[in-house]
Amino acid sequence: MGSLVSNLASAVPALSTGLQVARSFNQAAAGEAQAKAKNEALADRRDAVLAGDEMDREKTVAANQEVADSAERETSALQVEQAAADRARKQALRRAIAASNASAAARGLSPGDGSGEALLLGLTQESETEGAESAQQTALKAAAIRAAARAEAQANLLELDQAARKRRLSYLLQAED
Repeated sequence: MGSLVSNLASAVPALSTGLQVARSFNQAAAGEAQAKAKNEALADRRDAVLAGDEMDREKTVAANQEVADSAERETSALQVEQAAADRARKQALRRAIAASNASAAARGLSPGDGSGEALLLGLTQESETEGAESAQQTALKAAAIRAAARAEAQANLLELDQAARKRRLSYLLQAED
């Protein structure tokens, strides 16, 4: 019996050590499960951040395309207006030349005479000057439209970048917790 007691007495520390090891394994397993759950939550959050970035990027691309399309429509409209103004100016010049020629002929003068020719040259130069000024104004308007479109597209890109940075910062702050 004495040997049984002594064997039991020697087994108690071993059993105690075994229990401690089992508790350590349980705690480690629980810690691993918590770490795994935290990592999965962070991965889900990271995926949400990346999905938000992609969604914002798609919206920005679409918005910038709309801005570019709008600018293209406006500049096309300006070019159409410029072409119509050029046709009207040329038509007005032809009428003025015809009226001048008719007036000169009624007075018995030839349109090729010095004063008739000078009058026609003056009308032509005035029309060309008006056309060049109109073309320059149209070019300036088109340049302003394109510059405004570029500025809006850049603002959209900056907003996209800021939103992405905020999401990433939020993700990093959550990852530290």
